[in-house]
Amino acid sequence: MVTNLHKYRIILILSTLILATFGLFMVKESSKIWAEYLYNDELYFFKRQILYYILGIVSFFIGYKIKESLI
Repeated sequence: MVTNLHKYRIILILSTLILATFGLFMVKESSKIWAEYLYNDELYFFKRQILYYILGIVSFFIGYKIKESLI
C-alpha cells in the first residue's frame, strides 16, 4: 500500500527529474551556435551538461538511500 508520504516522495523525484531533463534540452538548443563557434562541436556544452546530470542523479539516489541514522 502506498502511503501519502511515499506518494509525495515519488511526485517530488519525478518532477525533479522532468525539470532536469527539460533543462538538458534547453542547454542543447540554446548553446549550439556558440559551441560550434568556440569548439567546432555544437554538442560541447550538452555533453558536459549530461555528465553533470548523470553525476547529480547518481549522487541524489545515493543520498536518498542513506539512512538518517548514519548522518
